[in-house]
Amino acid sequence: MAGAIEGMALGIRSIALSQTINYFHDEIVAHWETAEAFGPGIVQRLLEVGWPDDVIMNVNFPALPPEQVTEVEVTRQGFRDGHMRHWDKRTDLRGRDYYWMGFTARASEPKDGTDLKAVFSGRISVTPLHIDLTHNATVQSLKGLLGGAPPKLDPAKSGGGA
Repeated sequence: MAGAIEGMALGIRSIALSQTINYFHDEIVAHWETAEAFGPGIVQRLLEVGWPDDVIMNVNFPALPPEQVTEVEVTRQGFRDGHMRHWDKRTDLRGRDYYWMGFTARASEPKDGTDLKAVFSGRISVTPLHIDLTHNATVQSLKGLLGGAPPKLDPAKSGGGA
């Protein structure tokens, strides 16, 4: 994703390709042959139809061999179930604490129409992503409350002085 974001920032139409790995079996297998089989055709078709300059394409391949893939689905971004979050407090070699964060390898129930649901269901997911994370409705509502002149601060309360 980072490479695709940088490409977009440089004015290059960019596509991120990811191969899903099935963590629910004793042996972790990446079916790279699935991305190899379908990736070139999907990339070619996306380049033919095009997309807006401020969008990147995120293509995710399911953790299945090519013959078990059912279709390509255009999706929206999904979010992993909150109960799957996991973190460990660790100590680096200099004795400083840090946290390693990730997700547990448990099955989840993603919403229909999402990238996660598609790949869990054996479909290739194509998700157009817009990198501007600004929530414009909140920008507009806050402008009426916070926009304009800076707020008047009481120097005694803010720790500043004249």
